Amino acid sequence: QDSCTTAMTTLFAATFAAFIIAPFLTSSGENSINNETEIAWKFISGNWSNMYLKHRNFLTDSEKRDNIKCTTAMKMCLINNTQSAVYETRWYNVTANKTYKISSWYDTNGSVLSATHTYGNLTETDNYTFVFTDGNCAVTLVPNYDKAANNCYPACELWVQEGSIQDNNTSCDDVYNTTCGQQKITIYNETYCEIMNNGSML
Repeated sequence: QDSCTTAMTTLFAATFAAFIIAPFLTSSGENSINNETEIAWKFISGNWSNMYLKHRNFLTDSEKRDNIKCTTAMKMCLINNTQSAVYETRWYNVTANKTYKISSWYDTNGSVLSATHTYGNLTETDNYTFVFTDGNCAVTLVPNYDKAANNCYPACELWVQEGSIQDNNTSCDDVYNTTCGQQKITIYNETYCEIMNNGSML
């Protein structure tokens, strides 16, 4: 409870804020979204502390540069009675040669995760939807980036739990290919992720 209170205090001490970056969805549950009623909560309340964005089918950079090489979401605390959580998300931008981080408040409702992100004095709340998860990986829709996605496919991301980052996530790969198309912009980079996880800010 103390760590949760501290995380919440830190999150809301700054003006409610958000920085538009790659969404920070995650995975948990056992089957497809159609068979789960609390799939978003099961994901963010899972056993692993960190989740990694493996790849997606769109770019977030305003100049269409492929410059994000690690995005990881770290669990700070869970609020079980409201199925909410506080997470810290970090990512490395190779153009700026810098690691960034934000705090996010997650509320869940079935397959939807509503994320309020804080960055400086900015705020934004976005909704993300699970298409599929097997507990180790997840395919998620990112509606705010549909216009940036390839051709007629919706904007998608594939996330993995830290214990499965080196695994062959066949089920999620199949769903991703069908739902999101063949474009895969690789985000996970082991070198940059290790630096960030060790507390170094490049």
